[in-house]
Amino acid sequence: MPAHSKLEEHLDAYITAAVIAEDRKGPLFRTTYRRTKQLTANRMSQPDVWRMVRRRAKDAGIATPIGCHSFRATGIINYLRHGGTLQETMKMANHESARTTGLHDHSGDELTAEEGSGPQKLDHGRRETLAQNWGSR
Repeated sequence: MPAHSKLEEHLDAYITAAVIAEDRKGPLFRTTYRRTKQLTANRMSQPDVWRMVRRRAKDAGIATPIGCHSFRATGIINYLRHGGTLQETMKMANHESARTTGLHDHSGDELTAEEGSGPQKLDHGRRETLAQNWGSR
C-alpha cells in the first residue's frame, strides 16, 4: 500500500519512540496501562481508537466531529488529486464498486489559501468540511 512520505516519517518516529520495532507480529497501535502512557502488548479496540481520534482532534482545536473514516476519505481524495487512477484507488480502498470510490473524487475542487488552514473546506459553494462529508459514513 503506498503511503505519503510524511506518514512514513511519523510512523517511523512512533515505532522508535514506542520501542516496538522488534515486535513485528505485535499490534502497531496499543493500549496503555491506565493513564501512565506505558504501552501494553494489547491492540487498541475500535472504540479506543475512535475516542483517541476524537480526543486528539479536540486537543488540536478541531471542532468538526471526525473519525477514522475521515482519514481514509482524505487519503483517497489526495491520491486521486495527485494522479492516482480510479481503478487503482478502488483496489486500495477495497471498494467493490467504482461508484463508491467515485464519491470521493473531488477533482476540480480546489482549496483557497484561507480554506487551506484548519479543517479542509471544499470550494464552489459547498461549505461542508471533508470530515462532515465523510467522517460519519
